[in-house]
Amino acid sequence: MTSTSTAPTAAAPGLAESVRAKLAATAHPLKLAEVLKGLPKPKKARKEELEAEVRAILDAEVHQARLFLHPSGKGGEARYWHHDEKRHLQEKALGLAATPLALNALRTKLAKEVKGVDAAFVEAVVREMVGDDLLFEHPSKTKAGGPLFGATPPPPALETDRHKKAVAKLVGDCEKLLKASGATADALLRMLQQRLTMSPTPPERPVISDPPTTVPDTLTDLILKAVANSPVVSLAELRREMPTQFQGRVFDETVFELFDAGRVTISQDADPMRYTPEERAAFVQDGDVLFTTITRRS
Repeated sequence: MTSTSTAPTAAAPGLAESVRAKLAATAHPLKLAEVLKGLPKPKKARKEELEAEVRAILDAEVHQARLFLHPSGKGGEARYWHHDEKRHLQEKALGLAATPLALNALRTKLAKEVKGVDAAFVEAVVREMVGDDLLFEHPSKTKAGGPLFGATPPPPALETDRHKKAVAKLVGDCEKLLKASGATADALLRMLQQRLTMSPTPPERPVISDPPTTVPDTLTDLILKAVANSPVVSLAELRREMPTQFQGRVFDETVFELFDAGRVTISQDADPMRYTPEERAAFVQDGDVLFTTITRRS
């Protein structure tokens, strides 16, 4: 028995070539409806048949990696292009973020790089780049501003312009000291590390050299009770609220014990040098690392 149906490919043998030529020449991704415009319509073929045939051609081209498909149109509508639109946007984002930008500014600029791209698709690309460490968070240039994102990691806090003069002076003073004393750089670094990690004794307060054996447990209860009543607590404020005998090094040690036991989370400050030495002493320190807030883990 002979079939009377005719496939659209038989009616339009040049349709696939026309689709490929159109996608190869376009300067921006096309939706299916845009691909259909101007294509030769097979004789006696209905609109639905032509659309199905073109979609099949596009799917085959995508399968063969000659075209790329992304939900980048309005409302997540699929679009086809001979470039990988997602990769294209990622490359443009890295160029735009050579100088760190706020996320809103980066998304706005990036949306102008490809005609008709949906804002939600741009948002997804940017957030994925942040999650994959292709974009790196930088501190804000102002106190009121939010974080910036750049194509390269931020320099260490001590290497920023803000601290350049102070670091240069410190290096010069260290060089003079090494020359005058005959000490090695390693010895100087060890001495500085020891001095900087020593918690200064609060003025006009008694030094508790031998705290009672019940101090850690009692202090543990006080800290956990404080963080239970507030989602995030400043470590400096929490230290001030403690009884006098709990405000020294024992406070820091108990905080670290609670953290190691998985009972609290403590947040590290990205730029500890923005605080004065007195302010830093009020927080919790571990070498050069400064912890400023504490949260109870659920």
